[in-house]
Amino acid sequence: MLGVVRSAEKKCLTTMQIGKILLNKVTNVPTSPITPSISEAFDLSSQQLKSRSRRRPIVEARSVFARVAVRNHGYKGTEVAKVLSLSPPSVSRIVENGDNILDNQKHIAVKITNMEL
Repeated sequence: MLGVVRSAEKKCLTTMQIGKILLNKVTNVPTSPITPSISEAFDLSSQQLKSRSRRRPIVEARSVFARVAVRNHGYKGTEVAKVLSLSPPSVSRIVENGDNILDNQKHIAVKITNMEL
């Protein structure tokens, strides 16, 4: 009987590991090409970019990140929402904010464009 329990525990653990792997694949996809350029343009770390902080520079960086991920790279808002720990409607809103930031702060847009080339 003890062997049955151990094999069930192993199976459950394997299922949990598979779930984590699948979740990481979904959440890591948008961050890999975009995160370094946005972090460098705003002089932030990738952890700060993904944090839930409400400090203005971090909020602006997250907005530009969402805008670039959705509009330039074609990621879905739900994927970006998982990366940034936001709801999908919030991502839609900050994508619009990212547009405004890039329109008003041309130097940020130039930095990001130069880094993505």
